[in-house]
Amino acid sequence: MKHRFTYKEPSGAWGVHGEEFRNMSDTMYGAMCKLLDYEETRLSPDAVEHIQHQLKEVHTGMKIQDYEIFGIFNGYCIAFNRKAPEPYVVWTIDSNKCGVHNGRYSGTKAEAVREFAEHAFKISLDENKAETAD
Repeated sequence: MKHRFTYKEPSGAWGVHGEEFRNMSDTMYGAMCKLLDYEETRLSPDAVEHIQHQLKEVHTGMKIQDYEIFGIFNGYCIAFNRKAPEPYVVWTIDSNKCGVHNGRYSGTKAEAVREFAEHAFKISLDENKAETAD
């Protein structure tokens, strides 16, 4: 077992090896509480980093370059930024699901929906039948 800075007794009492809580500031005590919580997980720093990476996955509502994502499917996302010259974009989501690339920008929602459908759903929408509401 790897060395720990904290210890926990069966009674639930805990501490930091070589330190007494009565000599600690509130800030230091709070930091030691966080250290205990971390050590109790038994996760390596690499595992924690991987989990943090996964928590940052692309999701609806997320903003990337001021574009708010409003749809995701099959490795693609569609987003909108009302201030951009071409306010709609369809991006390919990175393989680690934490970013995007290959943006295809559009001036209308209908163009973006067609692009998104063709890539994400592997279907082709007739230009005349696509939704035209912005």
